Amino acid sequence: MKIVSQISVGLAVVPLTLWMGVVVLALLRGEATRCPKCRSRRIRRSWPRFKDRFLPLFVLARRCEVCRRRFYAVQSIDYTGRTPMRSEEAQVRP
Repeated sequence: MKIVSQISVGLAVVPLTLWMGVVVLALLRGEATRCPKCRSRRIRRSWPRFKDRFLPLFVLARRCEVCRRRFYAVQSIDYTGRTPMRSEEAQVRP
């Protein structure tokens, strides 16, 4: 019985270790602006797979359109895409 419990603990540790590895790599890579394999800027979001459901919300799958490699990176938040207010709109009217 002791062997069965050790095997079950081992089977639980392997997926957890892989999950932690993917999250750490994505955090170290940061926001994806280039493919880690070919260094191309032509990257896009990849279609989600079943295993992607278990990743944190800030880690997304990406795919390079040149070499077709799939990798994980942190989700980018672009606050610069907003249109700036004009000086006339910024003034408060009575």
